[in-house]
Amino acid sequence: MQSGGKRGPAGLLRAISTVTIAKLLWRASIESTFPVRPNQERELPDSPAVEWSIQLISSLVLKQVKESSINLVLTFDVCGVSGHANHTAIYKALRYLGSSGRIPDGCCFLSLQSVSMIRKYLSILELPISWILASDYSTVAALKEYRRARAAMLRHRSQLLWFRHLYLLFSRYMLINTFQVIAAKEKDLKSQ
Repeated sequence: MQSGGKRGPAGLLRAISTVTIAKLLWRASIESTFPVRPNQERELPDSPAVEWSIQLISSLVLKQVKESSINLVLTFDVCGVSGHANHTAIYKALRYLGSSGRIPDGCCFLSLQSVSMIRKYLSILELPISWILASDYSTVAALKEYRRARAAMLRHRSQLLWFRHLYLLFSRYMLINTFQVIAAKEKDLKSQ
């Protein structure tokens, strides 16, 4: 989920580069990249300090999943990887959907596990640690996937600050990602 990116003077550039990246990586449409509409911008501001409404986010995600027949939703975990309030709100909304038994049949919600700063910048050397520690799913990017992700990040110029160049070189998230399933409450078959 991405808001319109109106934060600061680079908002329009950020919005354009996000759509470009989504098309590069997933051939996504603008509708699936920005399910937040202009009339919702007030309720869902693009700010790392403002936590979005769990009810609103869960209804937007559920609507998008059903309308687009989505079978896999990836999000951040409760730490939001960077502690960004919008990221944690999305995780909480997906947890809410899971705990209330509202995850559609055939759809799986996964959260990206946050790691310590030291582990984050070990790059490929972090792989044995990820294999040892518990997770439901792990992915390791092939060289072609790494190059595509790097190309996408380089196109996201409004987000390409000096420390993101270090991220591109050393972050394990460019190569290794571990996920936990956001569990769905068992549906009561008697009530169906």
